[in-house]
Amino acid sequence: MKTKLILLLCALATFAALNADTPRSDVFYYWHYYDGIPALSLYRHLTDEAADMLHRRSERLASFTTAEQWQQHAATHKANLAKLVGEFPERTPLNPVITGKLKGDGFTVEKLYFESMPGYYVNATMFLPIKRKGKLPAILYCCGHDLESYRNVMYQGVIINLVQKGFAVLAFEPIGQGERRQTDINPCTREHSRVAAQTFLMGEALAKYIIWDGIRAIDYLCSRKEIDPKRIGVHGRSGGGTQSAFLAAIDDRVVAAAPDNYITNFEMLLKSAGAQDGEQNFVHGIELGFDQADLITMRAIPTLITATYHDIFSPEGTFCAIDELKRAYAALGKADYLHFNIDYGFHHTTKHNREACYAFFSKYLKNPCDTTDLTVTPFPKEQLNVLPSGTVFSQLGGKKLFDITAEQGAKVIAEQQTRKNADYSAFLASLPATVRDIIGYKSHAEGVKPIFTTASPADGYVAERYLVPGCGNYFVPVIRLHPDCSADKAVLYLCDGGKAEAIADSLTASLLAEGNDVFIVDISGMGELAPGNIPGGDSVVDGNEFNLWFLGVLTNHSLTGIRAKEIDNTVRFIRSISKNSPISAVARGYVSVDMLHATVAGHLPLSSLRLIDAPQSWQTILLNSNYDARLVMSAPACAMRHYDIPDLVNCVATTVPTLTQ
Repeated sequence: MKTKLILLLCALATFAALNADTPRSDVFYYWHYYDGIPALSLYRHLTDEAADMLHRRSERLASFTTAEQWQQHAATHKANLAKLVGEFPERTPLNPVITGKLKGDGFTVEKLYFESMPGYYVNATMFLPIKRKGKLPAILYCCGHDLESYRNVMYQGVIINLVQKGFAVLAFEPIGQGERRQTDINPCTREHSRVAAQTFLMGEALAKYIIWDGIRAIDYLCSRKEIDPKRIGVHGRSGGGTQSAFLAAIDDRVVAAAPDNYITNFEMLLKSAGAQDGEQNFVHGIELGFDQADLITMRAIPTLITATYHDIFSPEGTFCAIDELKRAYAALGKADYLHFNIDYGFHHTTKHNREACYAFFSKYLKNPCDTTDLTVTPFPKEQLNVLPSGTVFSQLGGKKLFDITAEQGAKVIAEQQTRKNADYSAFLASLPATVRDIIGYKSHAEGVKPIFTTASPADGYVAERYLVPGCGNYFVPVIRLHPDCSADKAVLYLCDGGKAEAIADSLTASLLAEGNDVFIVDISGMGELAPGNIPGGDSVVDGNEFNLWFLGVLTNHSLTGIRAKEIDNTVRFIRSISKNSPISAVARGYVSVDMLHATVAGHLPLSSLRLIDAPQSWQTILLNSNYDARLVMSAPACAMRHYDIPDLVNCVATTVPTLTQ
């Protein structure tokens, strides 16, 4: 009886919703086949695009049988490094300063800082065994994503074990962590991602600065008389595993590397945890045929990859990467150089993996030692602070990375303006082709085949619901509000708040009263298609799915480009219904930027375009650390190297008879 009552109430609720004066705004409710898919459709589409690119890469590598083929593959990625990361800064004096010393059980600790760039301070701690003969093998320890950085008890355990086994260990602080925290944003991955959006918008990767700090840390190691510069290794876990893999691929002074809890492959990562925070992604990396295993094959030095069976970095992807690396190392005649160890556990360093690490470095850094993992006493965290204030910024007055990106951003803006000043008319004429290239916009055949869903009457109009094909195997939901009177004009209305907000907007009522057919659509990431990402991403910045945006950067399928094509498809659909009626458009809020891109890239046949509360420029992203994160989601990577929002407006004004803001 209770079940029948519930079903009756549901039926009455549905009937009431369909016959209310204000129609229900959702469309997918009717199509049970798509239950649960709309909110993930954008993520699925981008992941499928990435998988296709990666499959083509795998097919190419499957034919490799010789050392020459793998060497050429590595050389290609080395040549692409400037595209993937950006140009590294000029080497300048380190100006190191030792601020204090500690004594541990059989070792000393020097607390210090140096300048990886002028006025850009990196704090670090140098662990040195007291008893030593000759020059020491050294390990650069790269810290994972922890606010305490190398002060973390788990990290200290590894570092102290290594130094007690006769290695010198230099642990340096990543930006956004420990004494290099720039903001109060937690976790540190969100701060990293906030900076990464700035660098990607300029066509560079945050990894450039992360790697550079590591390169300069190795410079410091090599400057020390106690260190043997021919016996340098790198090691780190999680984000530190990322850094150690980056450095091993790029710095020829690294002779052995042991990345922990990081190496997997992109396909399995994207299908499980998703794209990670900003520093772990390269500009158009997947499109350029790059996968994580390439970090290892770029130099094919002795490498130990450690992992856990319940890691956030897909173990299945790790197995795939290991299989690829085995083939590469065997072809290169270096099969004995590749080591792999996996243990039960979550995203942490296990005893089994730690001992494998000690044995690995003992062998390849030529330091015979006891490889047993010992119980050690960590230092109180505050004792490892390099500066009394606990931050390099307040005490040293140094630059934050936000300052560096703002300086670089000002240069990019000035260069862009110089190009425009030369001949702005020619600049605008070439802008549609530039935009299509930057946003990854691809033309497609005329016409779309929508699915009619339902129709219901309201006060003065009929609400028709449609599913219009998106850019892949998914749909965007569209509601057509058709007035009872004869409609001789059509209006496309896009709103940040989605269809529900647009339907309730007084502007919609005015448009209907004027005899317009009003088409309201949710494009990817909005309304029924929000958020578009898998839940729980590590770079959700102020509610915005930067992980999803990073996936667009990796594949060169920007969110803006996808939305622009969805808008184009919707206009084609409107034209199929409205025939020769003029089509105008209204865009409210941040979606105005997507509307501008669609109009410029797709040459939309609009009679007028009205922008309401539209963002004015991307310059605010580059020049301010506390920028509005919502603006990033409609900002294509590399765009500020070529154009800005006002240029889109001016370009549209040359083709659309009426443009109002």
